Amino acid sequence: LIIQSIDMVARRLNVLKNSVSKIMRRIRKIDRRARLKSIALDRVIVKVSASKLSKLLELAPILTAELGSSLEFVT
Repeated sequence: LIIQSIDMVARRLNVLKNSVSKIMRRIRKIDRRARLKSIALDRVIVKVSASKLSKLLELAPILTAELGSSLEFVT
């Protein structure tokens, strides 16, 4: 049972990493200096430029839906 749970978490992280990769490409079209700060099963944190934050916040609901986890921007 524990091994199955670990395997499920590993698969979920793999899917999440692929989704994050796609999302980061979209974010970097707006902010080339954006960097991934943290990935967890329930949250992804991205460091962005303060000047680009408002534009990225407009896209956040769409990106969050595609990601399947919460998305947080920090400056």
